[in-house]
Amino acid sequence: MLCCSALTAAAAPVSPGDYLLPYGDSRVYAESELNWMNDAQLRLAINEFYARHGRIFQASDLQNYFNSKSWYRGTVSASAFNESVFNAYEQKNIATLTAIQNKRKQGAAAQPGGSGGYSSPGRTPSAAPAGGDYILSASDTRYYTEAELSSLGDERLRLALNEIYARRGRTFQAADLQNYFNSKSWYRGTVSPAAFDEKVFNSYEKKNIQTITKIQNDRKAGKTSSGPAKSASSGARTNASADYVLPYVDSRYYSEAELQALDDGALRLAINEIYARHGRIFQASDLRNYFNSKSWYRGTVPGNRFDEKVFNSYEKKNMETLIRIQNRRKRQ
Repeated sequence: MLCCSALTAAAAPVSPGDYLLPYGDSRVYAESELNWMNDAQLRLAINEFYARHGRIFQASDLQNYFNSKSWYRGTVSASAFNESVFNAYEQKNIATLTAIQNKRKQGAAAQPGGSGGYSSPGRTPSAAPAGGDYILSASDTRYYTEAELSSLGDERLRLALNEIYARRGRTFQAADLQNYFNSKSWYRGTVSPAAFDEKVFNSYEKKNIQTITKIQNDRKAGKTSSGPAKSASSGARTNASADYVLPYVDSRYYSEAELQALDDGALRLAINEIYARHGRIFQASDLRNYFNSKSWYRGTVPGNRFDEKVFNSYEKKNMETLIRIQNRRKRQ
């Protein structure tokens, strides 16, 4: 009698912070619990079930991701893998995740040029929401350095911190935070603050939260720094009108009528302020001196290395409006 002829790697011991779905093999997750994931996270969550049973992946991004996990033991090739190793909980959770993917795929296909979100194990990932729609697009897959995060102004630092919670489906009591994340296509707010459990964070998210919080605490010096769901008057907005030309340039659209009130000098400063918020260093001495005088400014990125992809949709649109006003004035 043959015994144990098709053994796979045993499911790894659960260490909640190191998994997207730490209890995927021991309880059934409701669809409402999984809807917070963006397309890339959904793909990782499905493949995590396979990785727990030792599957090896052909897609290099998946293989690299799971190789970084202490619990992963890749021993079973894709061709040899047998899905019968999944228990009832795993089968149900995979089915729910796949149903969400298919639902999004159908929704995307209905849009002009849309492409679906479904991605079966080991295949190339479908596009996640654009990096420009996040402040920290890779907060769940890599560690950000303190130097990188120090380039963010106080308000963007607050949003970046709360973004990590928002990606996990947390809702917010602060109206400005809730409105901000409601405007994001990837956001699925399903978990109340009282029900939210920080154990869902993986090691990257935990470390990035720690680094952001450290920077906030270092900056305090009389300012009120705010973590998740605290008062909307935190960070840059404490002294916004005095310290910025356009205090909300990264979180709302300014009308042309509002911006027309700026004279030429203020218009130039407003445009460059958007760059300065992201840590750009300036060659023009007047700009450099001006932003060096601002408590929120952290110049860390030389002009030739600055990438405008860091701008979110609000910043891009406000920049366009400011430049349009500038150009119109030049022609007059």
